Amino acid sequence: MSNEAQQRWDLRYREGDLPWDTGEPAPELVTRLPGLGLVPGSAALEVGAGTGTNAVWMALQGLEVTAVDISATAAERARARAQAAGAQLRFEVQDWLVEPPVPAGSQALVFDRGCFHVHDAAGRSRFAEQAHHVLAPDGAWLSLAGNADEESLGRGPPRVSVADIAAAVEPWFEVQELRAVRFHGQVGALAWLGLYRRRRPERPGFTHD
Repeated sequence: MSNEAQQRWDLRYREGDLPWDTGEPAPELVTRLPGLGLVPGSAALEVGAGTGTNAVWMALQGLEVTAVDISATAAERARARAQAAGAQLRFEVQDWLVEPPVPAGSQALVFDRGCFHVHDAAGRSRFAEQAHHVLAPDGAWLSLAGNADEESLGRGPPRVSVADIAAAVEPWFEVQELRAVRFHGQVGALAWLGLYRRRRPERPGFTHD
């Protein structure tokens, strides 16, 4: 993202223009985390962590959490939330498409709620590539993205289609679940819930162009 984009997101946090920020962990994360096979101490990364609701919740479940956001204001509020909750986790301020905040192959889970969909096609492909890069073999990426099956009417989150998702995700991941849900809270828009499992490059017939 450009410096202009960084400033735009930071301004939204400073002005409180945050219709997506419910103050509660995403129900889809809460319900699916137990089935992902993670054990206490497993590493998890939240991309676009905002004010830290989901990241703090994951840390309180015993995961070793890193959270990244492009907004310094969001990270400041997230750190305050973590301190108030007594949660131990790490927050980073950076553009994760440029430089991941964690080492390659180190994460059991990548989670994003409404970050993948803000990018254009090239950015979405880069997002999926970065998720593959930081995940351990058979690691999972859980994602919530705006659903293009519902018109935006000029409001709500960006929308993507199944074809948009497949173009970015399938070179790097096996699609284990893709279904329509509603964003929890004020947004209420139609969303795609995606659960993607990291492909192993050594599998027969798997190549990267």
